[in-house]
Formats: sequence, C-alpha cells, structure tokens
Amino acid sequence: MIRNYSHADYSMLCAWLAHHGIANPDPNFFSDTGIVVDEKAIGFLFTTNSKSCYIDHVAASPHAKKEERDVALDGLFETLEGMARVRGFEVITGLARIRAMTERFTNHNFLPFNTYTLFYKKLGGDSCLG
Repeated sequence: MIRNYSHADYSMLCAWLAHHGIANPDPNFFSDTGIVVDEKAIGFLFTTNSKSCYIDHVAASPHAKKEERDVALDGLFETLEGMARVRGFEVITGLARIRAMTERFTNHNFLPFNTYTLFYKKLGGDSCLG
C-alpha cells in the first residue's frame, strides 16, 4: 500500500534513521510530498520552481526482510519519480547518506555528481538540520 506521509510516521522514520546513526531530521524541513510504502519505506519529493526536484529523507525499516525492503524502496522510487514526471520536472536528484542508498539510486539509473560538501546556514529560529 502506498500512502501519503503523516506526522504520525515521524517516530517510525526517526527509528529507521537512528539504526544507521543518522540524527533525527527536523520535521519543519520536510516536503509536503512524503510517501510511505507498505510501512517499510519512506521518502520525500522536494519540488522547486525550476525544472529540477530532489528526493531526500529516504529510509527503510531495518526490521523488514531484505526482499520486502527492496520491493518497498523500489516502489517508493518509482512513485516519487512518477510524481516528478507528472509535475513536469526534467531532472531529479537525490541525497544518500549510506552506501545501501547510494546503490539504490544507482540501480534506478541515477548518475552520481562529483563528491562535494553540502553547506547550510540557519536563517533564524530554533530549528536544527542535524
């Protein structure tokens, strides 16, 4: 089952990310376009006012069988890519923090950029990007 992400899914997402040593993301920085697949995979499509968009905060249940995770993650990628196509985007990028996710992007025909450092600057408020 594919459904929209809701705030009730936040603790599940954080637990999955924590399994890989990734800090809890601030939900204030989530896109409105979040997808949950079979309660085994979560990801977000971030849209822009250009022809590019990106995928981030992808996670899968570490407790699901590998085959189940693979099916859920493939469904997630196909769903997010389909949403991007329908909305007229021409390029979709993704951020991967762990090797398994890098492989997943590669398996879905994403091409890597050169290695770079992503920078951010807080513009106020108490939010943390972790």
